[in-house]
Amino acid sequence: MNNLHLILSITLSALLSTGCAESKTQDPTPDSSSIEPVEITKNFDEEREACLDRNSLKNLYFGDLHVHTQFSFDAWAYDIRVSPAQAYAYAKGEPVALPPLDENGQGTRITQLQRPLDFAAVTDHAELLAETALCANPDSLASKTDRCISFNQGGGSAVDALALVLGSDDPVRWEEICGEDGSDCGQVGLDIWTQTKEATEAAYDRSSTCVFTAFHGYEYTSAREISNQHRNVIFRGKETPVTPITLFDAPTPELLWNTLNEGCVQASGGCDVLTIPHNANWSNGNMFIPTANLVEGKEAQSALASLRARMEPLVEMFQHKGDAECRDDFEAVQGDSDPDCNFEKMRRDSLQDCGEGVGAAAMIGLGCLSRRDFARTTVIDGLQEETLHGVNPWKLGFIGGTDTHNGTPGMVEESAQFPGHVGIDDDEPLEQLGFGNLIPGGVLANPGGLVAVWAEENSREALFQSMRNREVYATSGTRISLRFFGGWDYSDTLCDEAEQLSMAYENGVPMGSDLPASTSSAPRFFVSAMADPGTSEYPGSPLHRIQIIKGWVDNEGIPYQRVFDVAGGENPPATIDDTTCAIANEGQMSMCQVWTDPEFNPAVKALYYARVLEQPSCRYHTYLCNQIPEQDRPLSCNSDEVVRTIQERAWSSPIWYGGPTEEQP
Repeated sequence: MNNLHLILSITLSALLSTGCAESKTQDPTPDSSSIEPVEITKNFDEEREACLDRNSLKNLYFGDLHVHTQFSFDAWAYDIRVSPAQAYAYAKGEPVALPPLDENGQGTRITQLQRPLDFAAVTDHAELLAETALCANPDSLASKTDRCISFNQGGGSAVDALALVLGSDDPVRWEEICGEDGSDCGQVGLDIWTQTKEATEAAYDRSSTCVFTAFHGYEYTSAREISNQHRNVIFRGKETPVTPITLFDAPTPELLWNTLNEGCVQASGGCDVLTIPHNANWSNGNMFIPTANLVEGKEAQSALASLRARMEPLVEMFQHKGDAECRDDFEAVQGDSDPDCNFEKMRRDSLQDCGEGVGAAAMIGLGCLSRRDFARTTVIDGLQEETLHGVNPWKLGFIGGTDTHNGTPGMVEESAQFPGHVGIDDDEPLEQLGFGNLIPGGVLANPGGLVAVWAEENSREALFQSMRNREVYATSGTRISLRFFGGWDYSDTLCDEAEQLSMAYENGVPMGSDLPASTSSAPRFFVSAMADPGTSEYPGSPLHRIQIIKGWVDNEGIPYQRVFDVAGGENPPATIDDTTCAIANEGQMSMCQVWTDPEFNPAVKALYYARVLEQPSCRYHTYLCNQIPEQDRPLSCNSDEVVRTIQERAWSSPIWYGGPTEEQP
């Protein structure tokens, strides 16, 4: 009996005999009078030993905060039987078995990380936890229903059988599975959430070595109009709501923030939480809708902007469903052209611009694209939001993730050993080299990214605080080390100083921060990067260049972007042989620069972030294609639509300049 059936066999008889409490419902919009915009300082006291490697100048930790296991409906449908406990073990370096399954229901493909992670969170879809379990358990009454019979056939039709409710304007549980009031699913969902929490607590290293941190979390899965509005919900410590706040409890993101704010942040005790949007590139403009379009009245708008700013300080802008940094063809965005925006796009068709509106069906590759589907233009538009509401709801730090549905956090290697992301949907090379089944995928997808955190130690408290402070950055899977600081008085020789980090913190602010007020002529930025050394089997690539991207909004509300090459890049990217995929010897293993904005206008709010690009290397599908005889290769192996080499990269969180001080004209 597998884990999912085991937990159900223990609870099913009690569930059927006693029933459960009725699910809580809420109004479709939050009551602004209940929003507390004031910053709340939470007590945080978890028993653990002091970390031996605590460092006031911060250590670098790599992790993955977007991980699905067998408890997610779409993972189970594609034969994933990896439990949360096994996913955490995998993050620490242990192997797991992936489908196809053998006659005993065990995976037959073994995969293992070459480099373990420092932290992770299992974030199964909170919606449909119970429905998946009840359908999958042959001893449950629900498993005999037509909907569960369809689900148990597996594959895309199984996902459809349950997932359609996630796109509803008024989502309610499937009555034939959960009962008329939905209560039949209550205890089952609670038991699975409890099991996941127990696995998370067991995985957390509380010893002084502080090797691994596990965060409690789940995914809130709103897909209204088949447009992605998903959030990963990450808790600071062991205190969480009794059950996850789901789409059925809070059918809009605004209600999600409000409910978590009331039930966690403002509640007594140590509960604290972040919500992290992901895949805005699949949202048709619905992920970042201007505040004035959500609520009426200045007071309500300011309160909602404040609530969002506190609850949502990060955005996952890179993962296996594509890059969401930028796209270079929106008419509303003025300034530099940026060819490096063409990196790992899932939508590669010509632009149908949403303009100031929204569309539908992005999750199946249809509908318009909005400039606010991309992190760069969203954070630039946030400057205008701040002007309108006094608060910037889109002051976002940048992170990456995998969104693995294999229970394999951190599996981001660009190699022929990449096992795919969704069980039997992409377990074979020809599936990975196709163009997706239920949703766009296959060769259009990529192995995913990582979140990098600068924190004083590898503990929940330290990592979470750095995430809230946005002292984090995203990578496309590489482990580049990136520092980015802004200040007014950095010396030209800072890169040569032995105490450069102490001086950088003392005289400025790190990524994710606001520049302090000053009457100096222009801000100065200190950026340094070290190449990913890789492994003996897959060495990392040298660095090609460092760029600083500037964004601002003019007096008429028009967004602008400017891209500055500040280090490296004197020569074009190296050319590599994509038949052997040998790493280029050109480039540098480290770069450092102090840079001043040559076009600084003290009267204009602006933001800056750093982007570091490696020398080219082979994309994962190139390794797969090279293993197939040339005459047998699918079209994607030679398609101009899918490049064979890529420049892996890292993106810092922005630093914001807030405009003139009182002393400035």
